[in-house]
Amino acid sequence: MFYVNLPVGLISLFFIWQYLPLIRYKREQTIRLDWQGAVLIALFLGCLQLAVELFATHGVSWQVGVFSIVSVVAFVVLIRWERRCAFPLLPLEVFRDRSLGTMFTLSLLTGFVMFGMLFYIPLLLQGGFGYSPNDAGMLVTPLVVCITVGSILSGRIVIRLARPNWILYIGFVLTAIAVAGVVFYDRDMSQLVFLLYMTLGGVGLGFIMPNLTIFSQELSGRNNLGIVTALVQSIRMIGGMLGTAIIGTMVNYYYLAGIQADAKRIDSPELVLALSDPQLLVRTDSQAGLITEMASLGQNALPWLEVAREHMVGAIESGLMVVFAVNVIALLWLYRLPLIRFASLGNTVAEPPAGRRRWRRRGRGND
Repeated sequence: MFYVNLPVGLISLFFIWQYLPLIRYKREQTIRLDWQGAVLIALFLGCLQLAVELFATHGVSWQVGVFSIVSVVAFVVLIRWERRCAFPLLPLEVFRDRSLGTMFTLSLLTGFVMFGMLFYIPLLLQGGFGYSPNDAGMLVTPLVVCITVGSILSGRIVIRLARPNWILYIGFVLTAIAVAGVVFYDRDMSQLVFLLYMTLGGVGLGFIMPNLTIFSQELSGRNNLGIVTALVQSIRMIGGMLGTAIIGTMVNYYYLAGIQADAKRIDSPELVLALSDPQLLVRTDSQAGLITEMASLGQNALPWLEVAREHMVGAIESGLMVVFAVNVIALLWLYRLPLIRFASLGNTVAEPPAGRRRWRRRGRGND
């Protein structure tokens, strides 16, 4: 499926060359690229991600310890380097600004909420409720599609609000309703209700994500515009990484605890071992093989698969309750954000794209 990106990327390159205006910045001084800072940032975030992922899947281990230590050391060296660098890639003054600090925290919490929903709601549908991948995908589709819808609506609404901050409140309220609805959703309920929750969640995320970027740009000013924009998006990814790891650890723990509690009632050690792997509940071929194997031993694995699904539902709902709590924290954190007022930065000059300039020189039309 990754090959789908190749033709899409080639088409995108054509449109960029042909239609994207050439942006020229007024150069007031020569700036040296901070390669050392870039390497340290990559080392810090890369080792942090590896440590978090390994901890979520294997628990405490020497690999987790090594990557954690390297990540901490890289972070400390990065801070010291950026303090004395003439043109730092990561200006530390942006973190001293209380308003920007609030935006960064909101971006972190948003990543936690968004990726917690995107990763574990499909797992709930497949592993917990037993839906096929196709059915689960159809039920989750409104969540993804409505992020775009919410972003479009947000662009029309936010400029008409006397207090633009309210768009973030609305977004977090909608995502809170969506997460709470999924926690209390039962398979016997109508799927239309679930689709409604997914729609609200998607619109809510569409209200939040673009406005976090826009508000941060308004607060940053001209000099740090690109840096703050990149930070908001990077911190959101870090929040997603931490969120999926924390929730994944919780899901594995509660699921295995439930299976171990029922182990005394299961006669077959082989069946207990098979059910201890949560991936079994999303692999239909593995389930069919297990049922056949247990049938050859004179045991029926179907009832225990349903018991395992109940444990999976309870485990994922516990993780989603953490997502809901983080969402509420984000709502409360919004009180720290000052009133945003839009202003034109006026720091760029747009020219026609290279392709259009060439055509105009040949007399093929005007812009």
